[in-house]
Amino acid sequence: MTSIVRDRLGTPAGVEAVRRGRWLFLLNHNTTAVTVPVPAGAVDTLTGDPLGTEAPLPGRGVLVAHLAEH
Repeated sequence: MTSIVRDRLGTPAGVEAVRRGRWLFLLNHNTTAVTVPVPAGAVDTLTGDPLGTEAPLPGRGVLVAHLAEH
């Protein structure tokens, strides 16, 4: 599933993307920060902030996004 989600989102090399239901887990295995695309309406689970269509992901960082219902 990881490669399918990565291909659909167009995440940078070194970023693992896994979707489980309405949850999207993005793991940056790089040491440098990247900008990752996220689906419209996604919300950062830790902060509750809406993400827009892109989100910064620090080196070795993790983002857990809650996806909007379609």
